[in-house]
Amino acid sequence: MPLSLLPGSALDLGRIAAGLLGLFLLMLSFGAAGLFVSSLTREATIAAVGGFGLLMVVWLIQILGYQENRFAEMQAVLGPIVRREIVANRVDEWKEYVSQHGQRASDRIAVLSREMAMWEQKIPPKYRK
Repeated sequence: MPLSLLPGSALDLGRIAAGLLGLFLLMLSFGAAGLFVSSLTREATIAAVGGFGLLMVVWLIQILGYQENRFAEMQAVLGPIVRREIVANRVDEWKEYVSQHGQRASDRIAVLSREMAMWEQKIPPKYRK
């Protein structure tokens, strides 16, 4: 569907690719949950019902995340689909952290590279690679 709209409109291909990647990862996580339950049982029927039950419990944990309680954020993150506002808050926190600590990290890397160059000069030429 998106490819049929591409010639006549300006689509955000990055957003479409991110959505497809998200669906693919969700599919892989559901498959991993089913495979985990399947490894615990010998019968295929029990594994199928158990896998469905496990996914239902995980989904119900996420539904509890929409309620107003002190564990709401944790329950929403444990669910298979994380709410956008939680992710946006975390991204903002990481941007702030990186902007605060990024300059110090680049300064440390520069100092380490100067020290390594100094130590390389002290190594006799016959032992250098």
